Amino acid sequence: MRASRVIYVENDPALLGIMAASLALYAELEILGSFSAASDALDRAVVERADVALLDLDLGPTNLNGIELGIAMRNINDNIGLVIYSQYPMVDLARRVPKAMREGWSFVAKSPTMALDAVVHTLVRTARGMSNGFLDPDAASSLSREPSLNQLTTRQRVIMGLMSSGVSTRSIAEQVGCTYEALRQELSVCYRVLVPEVSVDEDRRVKAILAYLELSDSVGARGVPG
Repeated sequence: MRASRVIYVENDPALLGIMAASLALYAELEILGSFSAASDALDRAVVERADVALLDLDLGPTNLNGIELGIAMRNINDNIGLVIYSQYPMVDLARRVPKAMREGWSFVAKSPTMALDAVVHTLVRTARGMSNGFLDPDAASSLSREPSLNQLTTRQRVIMGLMSSGVSTRSIAEQVGCTYEALRQELSVCYRVLVPEVSVDEDRRVKAILAYLELSDSVGARGVPG
């Protein structure tokens, strides 16, 4: 299988250089271009060839943001996968994406400890049409509703079940057959689904486990399949 063709957009020049060079080391990726400005990233010839784009959300006050840039890219290439990475909450921005365009988007949490393998894993999956559910149809509006186990994939429910039983993250990764970095990314998605909002003095992981247990008990009490 050929490498996934990637466009990378980041307005921090230092991070742009480091990430572009690091991503280029992965055989499963082909970097078509790395850009600091949204306008440069909208080169039609490049966008039409791309399988996926990795877009920083905040591209500066004079640029489109990552969501807006993704929409513009999708207007050029219907099939391009879009991966937003940010440290900011995404609910309000997510609602700006037209419903007809909400498939094929993924999200990666941006942080100093961001695992590059997890980013690559997300890029490759999104390039192949397997997004992590960040903007699947109606996902944006569901983020503002009460969480539901139906918002988790079967694998994510297995992961949360093991997590709530006290199994270590490394052991869970072995049991579900994924890398530790990929598991962390899956958990990040689960936590955002189960606990859409959390205050600064609350532990999102703990609250997510409690929410999962409560929802599991509720489902069991109604006799609805898990």
